Amino acid sequence: AEERRLLYVALTRAEDRLFLTWAAQRSFGTRSSTRTPSMWLPDLEAAIAGLERPLGRAEGARRVAAIRERTSRAALPDHPV
Repeated sequence: AEERRLLYVALTRAEDRLFLTWAAQRSFGTRSSTRTPSMWLPDLEAAIAGLERPLGRAEGARRVAAIRERTSRAALPDHPV
């Protein structure tokens, strides 16, 4: 449970992008050992499979500006009385 909590904390601290990696091999001085991917990766892959790509700040700002422009035009009548 503690490992999963630490993973959650690490993942939620990402602001714009998150890269998940793992080492296929690890060295300890002259010894090395083969590593396997984290047991949490399949859960993460399943959780993000249906998500839309997150927006960067610039793209988010462009979308907000476009929505504001559309709403301001929609509020004006075509033929004022």
